[in-house]
Amino acid sequence: TRHPPCRAFMDDITAMTQSIQGTRWILTGLDKMATWARMKFKPQKSRSLAIVKGKTDPRLTFSIQGTRIPTVHEERVKCLGKFFDETLKDIKSISDVQEELEKWLETIDRCQLQSRFKAWIFQFGVIPRLQWPFLLYDFPMTTVLAMERKCSKFLRRWFGVPPCFSTANLYCKSSKFRLPLSLSLI
Repeated sequence: TRHPPCRAFMDDITAMTQSIQGTRWILTGLDKMATWARMKFKPQKSRSLAIVKGKTDPRLTFSIQGTRIPTVHEERVKCLGKFFDETLKDIKSISDVQEELEKWLETIDRCQLQSRFKAWIFQFGVIPRLQWPFLLYDFPMTTVLAMERKCSKFLRRWFGVPPCFSTANLYCKSSKFRLPLSLSLI
């Protein structure tokens, strides 16, 4: 009897070595094992990063199963929600989170819902989405304060309070004018 081909799925292999020759040796071994197991890598979904003398080198490239692996210089890579680019810094990702927050707030503001529903969407839709990037990246305090000011501006508009209304009153749980909102970004 003939058996149908077995399908195996492999995901997320990270190979780190101290030398270029070591990397090529590991890739050759992975190539042999994958060929033996009748598996195929998707190099276009992979990224390579070579650091020489403390700096990333876009000229060093690697290949597996005859296909070149793109470098992080060509396209950044996402791992567990965190983006890595050729600078190995969080600056681009932090600015992306800021832009995303601004888009979310403007989208919520444009929708035809009552203000309390907009605040509910903010509290239970936006804040949970912001918590993961705050765990991954090292946000400067000035950036966090700028994001809080942006959120407070929209919340004041949605609740119909004047711009001079204290931020402490927006998020305080013990004041007489308590709003049904909690902001826990920090």
